[in-house]
Amino acid sequence: MGRHTFMNHALVRVLTGCAAGLALTSTACSGGPSTATPPPSTGAAVGGASTRPDTDALVGVKPCDLLTGAEAESLGLGASGEADEVGSADTCLWSTTGKGGVTVGVRPEQGFDDLDYTGDPTTPVELGKFDGVRVEAPNGGKGTCHVVIDVADSASVQIAAHLRATSTDTAAACERAVEAAELVAAKLP
Repeated sequence: MGRHTFMNHALVRVLTGCAAGLALTSTACSGGPSTATPPPSTGAAVGGASTRPDTDALVGVKPCDLLTGAEAESLGLGASGEADEVGSADTCLWSTTGKGGVTVGVRPEQGFDDLDYTGDPTTPVELGKFDGVRVEAPNGGKGTCHVVIDVADSASVQIAAHLRATSTDTAAACERAVEAAELVAAKLP
């Protein structure tokens, strides 16, 4: 099972509830070490040499605690998230039928460099005290966007945003992902 399968499972769960007959496009990334390097940012390089601690950076962090009901509603989603554990990530999905959703995945033992976004367009983003990377249309999935918050060299939080199943508006998905990531980053240790 690939490292990003939690994103795929979350999309399947949301889209299954949508109108019958809509095709699901896989937007999860495949497993394996990444050889992609994000473009340099004005802050510290994401996934580069750092003095941040690697151990215990996300111990006890629950993804469903990272967005409040009011924050989820401000993103156009339902107020309560659905917790799950998929692969090595604890996840939480907030969604609204016909409007897509946001999945937050806590990865206490995987930093950005451990995730495979090979060939996907990446852009550095600053999220409060953290560096992050925006990944547009990961694995060719138009209408989806991921933001990875690099919490420590070997710890990250992934935010995957998607719009309704028929949307190909990656820019709008990225707006949602970055907005959610800003809210999530403010709550991280």
